[in-house]
Amino acid sequence: MQAVLREHGLTLTHWRVLAFLAEHGERSVSALAAETGHDQTTLSRALTVMEAAQWVERRATVRDHRVVAIHLLKDGRKLFRKAMPLVADLEAMAFDGLTAKDHAVLGSALAGIQRNLDPR
Repeated sequence: MQAVLREHGLTLTHWRVLAFLAEHGERSVSALAAETGHDQTTLSRALTVMEAAQWVERRATVRDHRVVAIHLLKDGRKLFRKAMPLVADLEAMAFDGLTAKDHAVLGSALAGIQRNLDPR
């Protein structure tokens, strides 16, 4: 996956941000960090790169101008649409032949690993 993303100038962090924003819309940096599984420092560095590339933009929210939300820009949406079929093909290849039970076991195991590593 990283090789495919790299061909488009993306890291896995960039991809997660683009995919989440394309799917769910604007989010605060802290909410985006929680949703993508990245700490705020790593995410902030990635967002700086993504802003320079004009994929995303930080804007004050309408409700509270002290809170900054990340918005997906036209170039970011275009890049997401271009890379999505390649990522989907890789995911289909990775999960080919796995049963519903296999998916459930994998999901459960990954959730357990995440809980074990959660600093809270």
